[in-house]
Amino acid sequence: RRNGGRNKHGRGHVRFIRCDNCAKTVPKDKAIKRYKVQNIVAPENISYFTEASVLDGYHLPKIYIKERWCIIGCAIHKKKIGIRSRK
Repeated sequence: RRNGGRNKHGRGHVRFIRCDNCAKTVPKDKAIKRYKVQNIVAPENISYFTEASVLDGYHLPKIYIKERWCIIGCAIHKKKIGIRSRK
């Protein structure tokens, strides 16, 4: 591939991060990164919290998680991305 799977382009060194799946170290620019946004409360329990809330129209906060995987294989294994074409 054109960029060798990296986003470095002129930087000599980038720091390493740990994969969320296998804990392997990988350069930060090479890792596959995705944001996951989810509710703090499970969907089946939201109605209980809205009924018990003192404030009208209160929206429960969300959790913002940045997931990082070392290689395409880990991300495909966790079913976060699809299989890439051979081009």
